[in-house]
This record gives sequence, structure tokens and C-alpha cells, in this order.
Amino acid sequence: MSKCPVLCKPKFYARYIDVFLIFDGPHDLFHQFLDFVHSCLAHTKIRFTHEFESQRNLPFLDINLYRNNSSLLLSVYRKTTHSNRYISPLSYVPYNYVITTLKTLRNRALRYCLDLDVLHAEFVFLRNVFIKQGYSKPLVFKFFSLSSIPASCRPPPPSGPRIFLPYFGAKAKQLAIYLKLMGFQIIFIPLQNQNLNSLLFKPSTNSPQNKTDKLDKTNVVYLLSCKDCNTNYIGETSRSFSVRFKEHVKDVSRVVAENKISAISQHARLNKHTFDFVKFVDMGYSYLDLVLKEAMYILFNQDLLCNDRSISSSAFVSPHWLPLKPYFALNI
Repeated sequence: MSKCPVLCKPKFYARYIDVFLIFDGPHDLFHQFLDFVHSCLAHTKIRFTHEFESQRNLPFLDINLYRNNSSLLLSVYRKTTHSNRYISPLSYVPYNYVITTLKTLRNRALRYCLDLDVLHAEFVFLRNVFIKQGYSKPLVFKFFSLSSIPASCRPPPPSGPRIFLPYFGAKAKQLAIYLKLMGFQIIFIPLQNQNLNSLLFKPSTNSPQNKTDKLDKTNVVYLLSCKDCNTNYIGETSRSFSVRFKEHVKDVSRVVAENKISAISQHARLNKHTFDFVKFVDMGYSYLDLVLKEAMYILFNQDLLCNDRSISSSAFVSPHWLPLKPYFALNI
């Protein structure tokens, strides 16, 4: 802005996501300013769109600004495509969802409509919207009338720990009342798998998606087996196993350094074999626990595996652990 030519410099500049400008003169001043801005951004692909004041009205984000002589009147802005549809009072949801909808729109009106006449017009508009949607008139007038404006329209700060409670009807409401008396803040969430899609269409247990979910485990020691010979492989991963297995498969065909390829992928590449997942043989509670268990399985089942301990194991196992061999023997 300091480099902007004086002739096209705006009288007022403000920015919050969008940019708000006031010019004292014809539209040509703005076009000169826009050309200056785009010249500063010539090395980028950033280009600005714009909207002029129309009939003294100009929307800015979700606020409508009306130029009343030398002052501005603020009101709530709604796009022409806004449907004015809100949650039905007959919906199977906690009642506080309905109340929160009314509170939110009332708070927005109180925050934006600083003039009493504008606030009254907004309240009349909201009353008509909600009454048409089946809300009771006493409830609507309780929230949208000038006589019922609360001293503070902002909700109180949360007190006590939060509990996310699945909503299962009247019993959930009773439980919420009891927990609130104990000082908890209750937030209702939908029951899991209780949408129309999950109720009407249940996936088969043999579906590929279901199989992928079962393999999506972390911190595991796993066993892979060659389909064309009696060779097996023990590996570990702290990431998702399905991701690690895909890496094994990709290593067979792509060019990688030999010291970065797993033993089973190297075996499949050299012998033109294929391999598949057999089972998870163990889990680890930490990375050290994971690599130690992998090393133990490799040490005590070396005759069944294609693993080279110097490549595929991240830990060294002392011979003093030999008495534990029966516990780590694989029944393949």
C-alpha cells in the first residue's frame, strides 16, 4: 500500500479473508488500483475478483453493509441461493440441538445488527422462517423478540470435563442429566453405524474392504510365505501392515538397492516367485520390543526363513536367549 499511486489509493482499506475498500470517486479509480495490485503480483498466478456496491448495499463475508448517508448499518447477509432450511423440531435428535440452532441464529443477529430497527427486522424474518418449519410460536418468540434479549448472549465457558455420549433416545437424556449434576459437560454424538447406508447394506465378511480392515494393524511381527516353495519370511512394522505389505510387493518389480530390499522381495525377484500374508505372530508395545521379538523369531526359525539377519533384523540376539526357543518356534 505504501507504493500505491496517490491518485488511486483507497480512502479505507481492511482485510479479513476478503478485502474491503472505500474509494472517493468513480469506479475508474478502483480499476486503476486493481491494475496496480496485479502488476505487483505479476510473478504469481494470484488474481482478484471484485464486487461493487449496489443500491447502497455491499456484502462482506456473512455481513451486509448498508450505506446510510455518512454511516454504515450492518445486518446478516444471506445469498440468494440460501434455502433457509434448518433442523426440524420433529427430528430424532437431542432437544438441545433444536435449542442450539435457535440460540446460534439469535446470537449472530445480536452480534451483527447493531441498530434496533435492523435487529427487529432480522427477528421478524427468523420468526417467519421457523414457524413455517413447524416450530411452536411460544418457543420462537422466546428467542426472537426484542423483549427477550438476554443480558449476555454468549454461552458460558465450559465447566468440568467433557463426555461424548452416543445419543440413544430418552435414556441418553436421563443419563446426561445425571452426569451434568456431577459436573460433567455432555456432548451428544450419533451412534456408530446407525446411518441408512450401514443399516440397509452390510458388507460381506469376505469382501476386499473387510480384508483390508483386518490387515490394517500396527506394531506387529508378521509372517509371509512363498506360494511356489517352502520359504517364509518374518518381518516387523510399527506402521500399518497393509502399507508395509504393499511396499514388499512393489520392491519385487521396481529397481532398488539390494541392501534396501527385504529378503522375501529379493527371493521373489530372483526366483520369479510370489508370496502372500500368512498371519501375525506377535505384537510389540514399543519399537525396541518389536525389533527384539522379530530378531528372536528369525533366530529360532532360521531354517524355515529366507531372512538374512544382517539385512532383515534390526536387533542382535545373544545366544543366552537360546532356552526361550520353544516359545518362539513357528508352527508353519
